[in-house]
Amino acid sequence: MLRVAVIGVGSMGYHHARNYAELPDTRLVAVADTNAEQGRQVAGRFGCLFYHSHQDMLDRERLDAVSLAVPTSQHYRIACDLIDAGVSLLVEKPLAGNVAEAAE
Repeated sequence: MLRVAVIGVGSMGYHHARNYAELPDTRLVAVADTNAEQGRQVAGRFGCLFYHSHQDMLDRERLDAVSLAVPTSQHYRIACDLIDAGVSLLVEKPLAGNVAEAAE
């Protein structure tokens, strides 16, 4: 069973969560979002945990992969946190806010 999560559950992240929740052999473990109301709503809808902080989620959950669907200006910082934690990730486009961050 692949254990996955979504960071950022606005319009795009919601669809990532929905798709993960429907995939066989995949368990949507958690979602993280700074908007607590939105995050709790999506977590309730798909039967997973909600975290206000992606770092809290990384500290508490054993994850195989994460979809990152936050605003572009946050892609680099959060992607680095995921890479440092050894978690595979899918980053919504664009990869980063500028070419230097994307290259790194």
